[in-house]
Amino acid sequence: MGTLKNIQEIRKGFGEDYPDKNQIKINQWRQLLDSRKQQNVLLKNRLSGILKDKYDQTLLVSLEEFQSEFIGEDVVIDSLRKDVNVLESLLAMMGEADQETKSAIITTCKRLDSDISKSTTRFRSLKAAFNDFCHNVFKKKN
Repeated sequence: MGTLKNIQEIRKGFGEDYPDKNQIKINQWRQLLDSRKQQNVLLKNRLSGILKDKYDQTLLVSLEEFQSEFIGEDVVIDSLRKDVNVLESLLAMMGEADQETKSAIITTCKRLDSDISKSTTRFRSLKAAFNDFCHNVFKKKN
């Protein structure tokens, strides 16, 4: 629930009249993506623990699917981080930009906000599915 509140806070106030808020949002996005990267590492570690401790041939397909999803999440996070860095550079030039460029920067901010929000929802679903999977694996083995 805290992550959803963070995203709602990030959505407020992007624009040329809010340079401090823009930097705050950039920092919040970075924290969110860093946290997600760490969570993804923990999920991959749990997956490798299942392979090591509870290996069962019947689990292999599901484990490979989750591994692919976790690797894909790393790619998404890295791409979003790159987009945040580009946006930060654009925001630094906002004061000297013409109105059309300012409008494009704000549109980019909104698109990035939407992309981060959608990826957060996807990641939350992935975590829930993996947690259910782990619960079933350990329930079956005990």
